[in-house]
Amino acid sequence: MINRLKLNPSKSFFLLLIFLNLVFIFIYEFYFRSLVIALILKKTDLVDVHYYNGIFSNLTISAIIVEILLIFIFSLRGKIYKVFVKSYESDYVVWQFILANVIIQFLILFLVQTNPISDSLYYIKQAERLYISGSYTSEKEFLSAFWPIGLPALIVLFKHLFSDGIYAVKILNILISSCLIFVLYNLLKDALTKKQLFVFLSIMTFYPNNLFSVSVVLTDLPFTFLLWLLILILYKKKKNYVGWSGIVLGMMCYLRATAILLPIVIFLFFIVSEDLKKAIAKTAIISLIMIVTLSPWVIRNYNVFGKIIPVSTNGGFNFLMGNHAKATGGLNFDFEYNINNPNEAEEDTKAYVKAFRDIIDNPVQTIIRLPKKIIYSYYRGDSSITWALKSTENNLSPLWVSITFFITNFMFYVFFFFSLISIYIKFKNNIFTYLDKVILAIYVYFIVMILIYVGGERYIISVIPIHIFYFSKNFYQFDEK
Repeated sequence: MINRLKLNPSKSFFLLLIFLNLVFIFIYEFYFRSLVIALILKKTDLVDVHYYNGIFSNLTISAIIVEILLIFIFSLRGKIYKVFVKSYESDYVVWQFILANVIIQFLILFLVQTNPISDSLYYIKQAERLYISGSYTSEKEFLSAFWPIGLPALIVLFKHLFSDGIYAVKILNILISSCLIFVLYNLLKDALTKKQLFVFLSIMTFYPNNLFSVSVVLTDLPFTFLLWLLILILYKKKKNYVGWSGIVLGMMCYLRATAILLPIVIFLFFIVSEDLKKAIAKTAIISLIMIVTLSPWVIRNYNVFGKIIPVSTNGGFNFLMGNHAKATGGLNFDFEYNINNPNEAEEDTKAYVKAFRDIIDNPVQTIIRLPKKIIYSYYRGDSSITWALKSTENNLSPLWVSITFFITNFMFYVFFFFSLISIYIKFKNNIFTYLDKVILAIYVYFIVMILIYVGGERYIISVIPIHIFYFSKNFYQFDEK
């Protein structure tokens, strides 16, 4: 039955979206609105109260505006399709989307004056201390490796070059997001028809969560770009691809410890297309180059802590967050961790030991938490929106923020849901291409990391292009023969 489900820009598809949105309006307004707002007002963080109250107080109006927009698109779908046909035939289609991305992100950068919060603020403070002292230290002024060095070092570099390191990073975000679109285009263009490719580029470019990443000073965007650049290099296998893969992988490690085990996935890539000896040799070379790229930081950490720490000392913290006795599966801080211990490596080890002990003592709760970690990672698709809009120097209309929030999540749920159907159909019919196997191996890797550690919406940002790809690939028809 599901094999015959069609997803095309036709009457039935738009009617489905219109109907679902209308159902949401009635359910939210008459059953959940007062309850949600009451829960928001009980929050202790005043920034959270202001932000979410503005969103959910205006959510019904936002949904009605989206409903009107959907009906408008539905009524003009024939004319829109004619414009669509002319657009996707262009030889410069990717450059048109990149130009649109640059213009919109510059407008966002100018109109939305984001104040850094939470992790973003911590990265910036780390950079400030590094710039002033020349040493990477904690707030207590002892040598630290808790936060990966990559982003703070980049901020410091830009501060030396341009005086305003934060604004320079945001300008860099525009370049990185544009390069991400170009990398994804080159990776996926042969796997999609021109129509499907146009849909993919449209979503990647205009998905608000991607656009608002320009204002966010975090590792998510640069890490995502480097990940897909690595996949492109490995998939295309151009000259010196093994060496470039190792360098890119090393750069990824400076941003996030998640990258340190990617050679395992790379080995699986090679097994598909190479014999065992070549697979082992190429993976070993890539791993060696990655280690060499990381070596200055590894040596520094060894001199400070007396043990090998490839990226950071927060692995135990994150592992304990997701696996302590009272863990929810999502981000929480209801556990003991001495962040002020100058021996971060020792505290990191203690956290791992404590988490493993809690896992052994609470096996049923541990198993129950696994699906919760996935739910916490996927229950909303507005991570960059929230990081960009929760705290701003200029006053933004709560209605405007609410509309942006609603459209972002509406788009997220649509392409996420239909992408899962698409993947299911491919699995059922056993029609996976080599590219499918490559990107799904990456996807499984990130899901496994979430299951091991902790769930959070930022942890799936790097794999969102996979969902958009499978949604776009079957935008006109799910039947594959």
